[in-house]
Amino acid sequence: TRYWRDWSSDVCSSDLLPVLKQSAQSLQTYTHLLPALQSVAERLQSTQIELADIADELEKLKDQCQVDEQRTDWIHQRLSEGYKLYKKHGVGSTDALLEIQQQLSEQLASAEKRSEQRAALEKSAEESFLQLQSLAAKLTSARKQVIAPLEKEVAQLLKRVGMPNATIQIQVTEQSPNEHGADQIEFLFDANQSGRWEHLKKVASGGELSRLMLCIKSLVADSMDMPTLIFDEIDTGISGEAAKQVGMIMKEMAASRQLICITHQPQIAGKADAHYLVYKQSGTAAVRTGIRLLNEEERVKAIASMLSGQEPTAAALANA
Repeated sequence: TRYWRDWSSDVCSSDLLPVLKQSAQSLQTYTHLLPALQSVAERLQSTQIELADIADELEKLKDQCQVDEQRTDWIHQRLSEGYKLYKKHGVGSTDALLEIQQQLSEQLASAEKRSEQRAALEKSAEESFLQLQSLAAKLTSARKQVIAPLEKEVAQLLKRVGMPNATIQIQVTEQSPNEHGADQIEFLFDANQSGRWEHLKKVASGGELSRLMLCIKSLVADSMDMPTLIFDEIDTGISGEAAKQVGMIMKEMAASRQLICITHQPQIAGKADAHYLVYKQSGTAAVRTGIRLLNEEERVKAIASMLSGQEPTAAALANA
């Protein structure tokens, strides 16, 4: 529209029509010398009249044409941006640019979706952490309520297994919440009522540790899903009445679960429902280890051997 307006202005300029009119008049002055000029002059005059009429018509049409300069500038700006995008993305068509736009729109939508998912996950994690803190606080409260009774009951059981002066102290300190709560739990041990509790692993001997674990497990076994318990030489360092009490405690525990014990104490072996013998057998190539269930007679001999040695005496057999 802008270019058409400029062209119409050129056609309607005040220079062209006067020149044609003057040319037609000049030719008229020479027609008496060259009669053929008469038709040319008439044609010029006719052309001048036609152009004048065309100029008037264009002037009317030009007045009717309203040009939006802002819209025109915006279109030029868009075209300029389009050419820049051609160069930036190395393409040569609008269709290619539209395809790139679609790809970028999809990537943007995906990024926005991931951002929403991340925000949802962060909110969920925050809610879960608050729930974890709440549950951990309840667990801490429940633990603190049972610490004193547990310490007392363990001390009583330790007396039964030959450790009359031994006590434990359960220490609870706060830590960052995890799957086990927000407590760091340490078992401290004092074997001689010295008033000085040290970490269990540092001061308890193998036998003391085994008997202490027996006492603790006998108290918590009913509250835990432990269908089978295995004790390896829990009788280390004990004999007589202490060994008898260990056997009785294990017998009580075996009433509701399977309990396997490796022992050299007849007081403990005699409490079992079944007695298996572990033995070694020498062969031509290697020494093999075997295990077998003893019948009643064999079991009496095995317990008698624990009492008096490899060849049990009649008294040992009778005692067994």
